[in-house]
Amino acid sequence: MKFTYIDSLATQHELHFKVYAYRSVMEFIVAEGLEDFGDCMGRAWCGTCAVKVISGNLVADKTQEEKLCLTSNFLDKSKRLTCQISLTAALDGAVLQYDTEDFV
Repeated sequence: MKFTYIDSLATQHELHFKVYAYRSVMEFIVAEGLEDFGDCMGRAWCGTCAVKVISGNLVADKTQEEKLCLTSNFLDKSKRLTCQISLTAALDGAVLQYDTEDFV
């Protein structure tokens, strides 16, 4: 399985993954050395790992904590926190882009 991640430098990465190999997309991206984010250690508090879902069916699966963080910090409804996205089959084929342009 794979998904595409566009990093903070606008470089596109095709990432192959095994389901549940990591607890979250954030942990996977950090382990791959692509970003150094996650100030709250995956607790959905800080918003530093926010991405825009360019394609994929990942927008509706938000936890209450994630909704609160995103509502407080971002205006764009297509945002997700990578610390709250699991490495599941739902991620296969998705495109995620690091983007904090509308951070409040």
